[in-house]
Amino acid sequence: MKSACLLICDSLPDLERKIQGHARSVDEQLSRLPEIPQNRAAGFVKDGLKEFEFGVRQILDGGAASSFYSEWNRLCYQFQKATEQMVPRCKVGHPSDQTHMNDDNSDDEGSVILVSHRTTKRPLQQPDIRPDGGKKPRHNKRTPSPGPVKWETNAYAGTPAREVPKAVKGKNAHTKPGLYRKLDSEEFGPFYKEYLDSGCNAMSIEDIQSSIKDNGCHGKPGTFNHNVKVDFALLSIIPWNEPLDDFVLHTFSLLSKHIHAILSKSLVNFKDTPLYRNSKPIIDEFLATHETKQAKKSTEFYNMEKSTLFTINDHAFNINKAEALAHLRAQRRKVRVDLYLTKMYRVNAKQSLKEFKMEQRDKVTDEKLDQKLGPDSTFDTELEVAAYIRGYYHTARLRFIDSVCAEMNFKLFHEIRKGAGKLLRKGLGLEDERAGKIAPTPWLTRTLRIFRTCSRSRMKRN
Repeated sequence: MKSACLLICDSLPDLERKIQGHARSVDEQLSRLPEIPQNRAAGFVKDGLKEFEFGVRQILDGGAASSFYSEWNRLCYQFQKATEQMVPRCKVGHPSDQTHMNDDNSDDEGSVILVSHRTTKRPLQQPDIRPDGGKKPRHNKRTPSPGPVKWETNAYAGTPAREVPKAVKGKNAHTKPGLYRKLDSEEFGPFYKEYLDSGCNAMSIEDIQSSIKDNGCHGKPGTFNHNVKVDFALLSIIPWNEPLDDFVLHTFSLLSKHIHAILSKSLVNFKDTPLYRNSKPIIDEFLATHETKQAKKSTEFYNMEKSTLFTINDHAFNINKAEALAHLRAQRRKVRVDLYLTKMYRVNAKQSLKEFKMEQRDKVTDEKLDQKLGPDSTFDTELEVAAYIRGYYHTARLRFIDSVCAEMNFKLFHEIRKGAGKLLRKGLGLEDERAGKIAPTPWLTRTLRIFRTCSRSRMKRN
């Protein structure tokens, strides 16, 4: 073993001499090569920058097959899905339902039902684009109890804007934090966060009933202030700012990923030079400037939606409201069926309550319900108010999503596509505006010198 180590040590000087000799030979061969003409070297740079500019225009061309647009389209659908999940849900049971029950140990499992009647076709899924760098999401757990409405000046429009009353936990609040964790995370992508639960317990029959009573029109029985609907509807829109922030953040994350990939491909031969290294922060600054501007524009859409109720899309609103009302009534009937079966179970206790309900649920008719529990017309007004709120929510959210996405697709991507034209040439100081070509600046000369040196280094390594 000792002799083997001695042999290795003796051979090291010879190996070092051979490597040094090979390096000198390579340097000598490279020194005999002619210098790259300045105009030809500048042409290499110009070709690389043109390839970058063309690549950016191509991925943002709506008519071209673009992996960026495929990923962004999926992000848009996930944004839409998130706001759909945040729909204000209603507790359709009411404390007065218990007056029909004589046993305090009844299992009123159907009195609290969180409903969401709409479904959306699932888009293709994608993993999270990158770890979230946005604001920490707010877990919205509340039952609103709309109070007085204040008026203030809208900072954006300079006109009076309605301030929605702050959410207050009502006495019937029944929150279950983390409900969103039961959802498919892949379906929501970067929007898989706590704000998906913001619609839970947004209202209840008792809350609406109390608000109607507080806002009744004096001397006009059966009428109440329209602000009852407005307060709940605007309150349900407030949480949209969180998925909106994430949508803007991840849109620019996608842009950054694809544009930097184009830069890396276009300047592959200049990766060891200042040309490539200095180009990266120029792109980052360019995108950061646009992200700030876009966040402000998108926030204007959000402020408009949360300021006041407005739509002339009567057809869609009426459809959404009718669907919501039908679903709420169906859920209300389930509550009554559960109450009825619980009462009947005391008479026929031969099996578990759960088994009894499963067996008898479909056999219960409306006549039996009315006979045992009385007609269920007491809360028609409250259910209609809840349907109005949910109907407007769906009408407004689709308008909001369309407006934000369409503005980005048209204006933002157009500005980035146009700005990328001379972004690097101007940012690096390589644009000769008078001659319309790459300027032979000392900076360019230094880049080409490093490029030549790096080429030699690669030859030595090989």
